[in-house]
Amino acid sequence: MRGWPWALCALSLLLPRLAAGEEAKETAAQAEFRRAYIESTEHRIHAIADANGKARTPEESAQIGHHWARAMKAIRIREVAQDVGDTVYVGKVDAFLARLDAAFYDTLTELAAEAPLRPRAPTIVEPASSATFRVDQPFECRVAEYPGARARICGLRENGRVVWYGCGGTGECRINAAFWRFASPGPAQIVGRVPVDRVWSNVAEVPIRLAASDAAPAPTLEEPRTGEALPLGKLLTFHFADYPNAAWYACSVRQGGATVSTNAKKPNECGFELNSVTSQPFHQGLATVDAFVFTTDGKGSRHVWSDVELVGNDAQLSAPKFQQPVAGQQVAPGQSVTCSFADYPGATRFDCFIPDSGDECVAVPPTRSCVMVVGNHNERRALAAGPQVVRASAFVDRWSPYAQTSITLTTTIPPAAPPGGPPVPPSVLGKGGSR
Repeated sequence: MRGWPWALCALSLLLPRLAAGEEAKETAAQAEFRRAYIESTEHRIHAIADANGKARTPEESAQIGHHWARAMKAIRIREVAQDVGDTVYVGKVDAFLARLDAAFYDTLTELAAEAPLRPRAPTIVEPASSATFRVDQPFECRVAEYPGARARICGLRENGRVVWYGCGGTGECRINAAFWRFASPGPAQIVGRVPVDRVWSNVAEVPIRLAASDAAPAPTLEEPRTGEALPLGKLLTFHFADYPNAAWYACSVRQGGATVSTNAKKPNECGFELNSVTSQPFHQGLATVDAFVFTTDGKGSRHVWSDVELVGNDAQLSAPKFQQPVAGQQVAPGQSVTCSFADYPGATRFDCFIPDSGDECVAVPPTRSCVMVVGNHNERRALAAGPQVVRASAFVDRWSPYAQTSITLTTTIPPAAPPGGPPVPPSVLGKGGSR
């Protein structure tokens, strides 16, 4: 759309002025502007795309995602202009946003007119209607079989906000409201839907109630700070204030359907590359960081959240291609697995790992191959016999999306022993964290 190049030029002119000494922090007014824009835009999208029983098509979803990426970039430019007192550019961004919205809503209205009706809702088998769960209490959701559905999806909805869990072909998945900022004691709903012929079905609904959490207080997150700009595809470090009886920390970043997380065994901090493990990549714009702590008695604390800004190069790299392991390859506990990859121009390393176990290895060109021993560093649960995901990412000045294959574990590996003794001071361990 015409008008966008001037916005990029504006950002290139304004950012050096901030780099000269002014640190950009989102003000309360800027946060409110962003919140109000997101809320009003979500309401308008819903009114257009979901009216009259119409399904959202992939074409509509693509337009919606593209609009969010452009709008969040524009709002970021608006904030930078405000930070340096350039009211002229603030006005230009406001005018650009108005044109961007108008064109988007026109396109979405045209697509919605051609969209089919939503298929009937599925049946939610579990949980039972009116069941009560603590905010920090995981529970099961199960959706009955549905002819023609490629998968079955469960969700938690409260006060108009909803988060979806992919339950795969079994229709069973585990929900934990503690991971979501909006969840609080009070009435809520378990919702379910299925994808059929490129569109989503109507939503089934079961009322439940969320009770107050009995978990320990949330840790204090010192880094990243609210409103901080985080570079896409780079190493991100979480740093926490001291927490009594902390065994390890769990950290994540979420942006819509994009997410990445890690467990940190080093006290007070954890680190990982800011690259989504889901099929939907991160893009420039608002995201949420989330963290909690597991104590030495094996219990999880409440969560702490912070809103941050993702900035930098969000051009999509391709995922690397696995040559080994072969999908379905059988592996016994303690056995070595080779990760190898096809040539990837510009790549300086490949990280290969099994998310649920913590096993990983690093391949460095020109060999593009490494070996890891399959074990289990997960202290919370066993690594079950059967299919286990293997993921890999290539680094080319930033991290690529993840490639994924699977191995078949021949025997269940029990959980690893929890760490013993008091935490080691961060000064002894140095900076960084584990994936």
